[in-house]
Amino acid sequence: MAILNYISAGIKGFSIKWKVLIPFLIFSFVGTTTITVISLRSQQRLILKEEKSLMLDYYKDFQDRVNQKAELSLASVSSIAGNPEIGKLISTGDFQALMNMIRPSYEKLAQRFGVSKINVYTLPASYFLRLPESDQPDLFLSDARIIADTLVKGTHTSLIEKDANSLHITGLAPVYFNGKIVGGISEHIPLDKAFLEGYVVNRRINAALYNIEGPGDYRLIAFTGKEPAVPLKEALPDNMPYDPPRILIHLEHLSNRSVVVGSIKDLSGKITALIEFDADRSDILNELVQTRRLLTMIGSSGIIVSFILAYFIVSFLTKPLREIAREAQDIAAGTRDSRLESRPGDEIGVLANALNSMLEALKQKRLEVEHYAKTLEIRVNERTSEVIASEEKYRTLVENAPLIVYRVRRDGTTEFINSRITENTGYTVEEVLNDRRFWRDKIAGMDQSGYDTINKKCFIEGVPCRLETRVMAKDGRVLTFLTHAIPSKDIGGQVKWIDGIMMDITELKSLQDRELQTEGVRTIGEISARMAHELRNPLSAAGGFAHRLMESLKDDPANKKIAEIICEEVAKLENFLRILLSSIEPFELSLTYVDVNKLLISRIEELDSFSQTRNIILIKDFEPDVPKLQADHGRLSQALGNILKHAVISTPEGGTVFLYTSWAKDHILITLTHMADKVTASDMDKFFFPHIEPDMDKSLLDLPFSKIVVQRHGGKIDLIREKGDVLIMKIRFPLPTKTDTVISGLSG
Repeated sequence: MAILNYISAGIKGFSIKWKVLIPFLIFSFVGTTTITVISLRSQQRLILKEEKSLMLDYYKDFQDRVNQKAELSLASVSSIAGNPEIGKLISTGDFQALMNMIRPSYEKLAQRFGVSKINVYTLPASYFLRLPESDQPDLFLSDARIIADTLVKGTHTSLIEKDANSLHITGLAPVYFNGKIVGGISEHIPLDKAFLEGYVVNRRINAALYNIEGPGDYRLIAFTGKEPAVPLKEALPDNMPYDPPRILIHLEHLSNRSVVVGSIKDLSGKITALIEFDADRSDILNELVQTRRLLTMIGSSGIIVSFILAYFIVSFLTKPLREIAREAQDIAAGTRDSRLESRPGDEIGVLANALNSMLEALKQKRLEVEHYAKTLEIRVNERTSEVIASEEKYRTLVENAPLIVYRVRRDGTTEFINSRITENTGYTVEEVLNDRRFWRDKIAGMDQSGYDTINKKCFIEGVPCRLETRVMAKDGRVLTFLTHAIPSKDIGGQVKWIDGIMMDITELKSLQDRELQTEGVRTIGEISARMAHELRNPLSAAGGFAHRLMESLKDDPANKKIAEIICEEVAKLENFLRILLSSIEPFELSLTYVDVNKLLISRIEELDSFSQTRNIILIKDFEPDVPKLQADHGRLSQALGNILKHAVISTPEGGTVFLYTSWAKDHILITLTHMADKVTASDMDKFFFPHIEPDMDKSLLDLPFSKIVVQRHGGKIDLIREKGDVLIMKIRFPLPTKTDTVISGLSG
């Protein structure tokens, strides 16, 4: 970074002439070099493409030559096989006559077309005659099925055959006598060095033919010259596929050779051999070097010529600019009052006219400044008095506003905040001003997303933000604030700080939540009451008829037992409806101040004998000085008594029930802990819902009514299941606030 700053400072000190010439020279060099490189690469690509096309043509021409030889072999062997005398001699088995007839044709074909062997077969696929004669069996067409298939079908076939040492082009034709196939004749043209040399003559290439012994195992069969110019192991060091043919140009170890490697297939389409052609590309490489030198010379000459022309042009243009600069310096120094001489109407003339206009404007501004300086002190004193008065009014207004007013900079520094922060949260103004992380750690401590939202909306997006946040006061109270933040920007549009207000809506929020809770309970109660009344009449009828049916079946014990089950189940449903109706029956609270500890002690004493019968130990730990609760003593005593009794019933015999009380500034907490038998997730979901349990004592405790009583007092019940079937019930009652007290007094 320091080097870049140094270079930038050095460039700024150059004259305009060099500031124009240096970029021009750089762009000229880069452009010319780029064009030269692109031209060279384009030429290389074209040459490479032509080389690949030429090498591929060599391979295709070779394939065509092989096909021509195959067609020639097939035509000549078909001509021999078409002679009726041949079929007659094969059918009669006259070996010597057949030899005398075929030998002249064989000698001509061997001399003119390089035919190396003619074989005659009898059905189904047995050798009858070989030319030239040999006691050694042929290795060609060793698969007799190919011969038999050809002779049976009567088809003429040409194919590539190989043995352990050579490849041959073979033509095979059936021989007929009296309309029937009596045998066949095959003709073989070797793919040897002579064949390759006949192909590469006048082509300035080398050729090599390889037999495939196995995967990656190639054996040289024939080649042109003294030895292969490019051994196959060098052309294909990684044994890459060669079908379609692989073209290799400008390899690291073969930079002066172009190579193409292709396949030769037998009748079944299996690759049996490889043909390799390589060509010397030294002339092409020399041509590329000469072209590179020529293009480099042309590019360098172009750069030098363009730089010289640019130098003279820029010098001609900057000369009047230097003259105008000297005159401008004279104007700045105050030594020149006369106008500049007129120049042509180009940009330099426009600049001269602009300097003349500036000269006139400076004269006018000088007079205005002199006048303004005489009255400046008076105006400054007037504006200072106005600012001081406005600031005093603003501070008085902010300090007396029933809201928290603040200003926070981007780095978290609090620039201003009024004393309402202390009244609402307990934090002093000094604590806020001295802590850059105050808003993140203290105000946003309960809900980090609120801080992130204000930061994103105000400081990043630069738009106002209004949201509801929860804040933990210094004494541990959880407060709810309505926050409205507005960003302030500088001239460049960057946010400098945010101005905001915070209004404490904790008590309003609490009243809203309690009202919603009460309304929800009332709505559910109306729906449940309607359902209970609709079910009561059918159940009463079913129960009555079930009792009559049971009485009439005294002499039928089996059916009487069924009727008894019906009566019991109907009784359970009637008890369920009774519990449901008692839970939803509307009632009014008669509020007084209740000591929760004393109320719980009285309920524990009532359960003492019942606990002893079940051998249940009830341990209590009550925090002293718990504030009194505004509640309906009778309703609350009944609700807590039901909950305690249910805990004693649910605890296995010999178990322990723990009961604790504690309190904070805004609530009283009752914690009940005990073991329970096989508590499932389903049991947790329906714990306070009216339901039927196998143990009717538990159902008759009216737990739904207990929960409704707690909720009517503004309370909340949380049920937690821990490992080992431990149930923890936390009952939380809010302590009366100033607002509650006022409302209670008004309603009284």
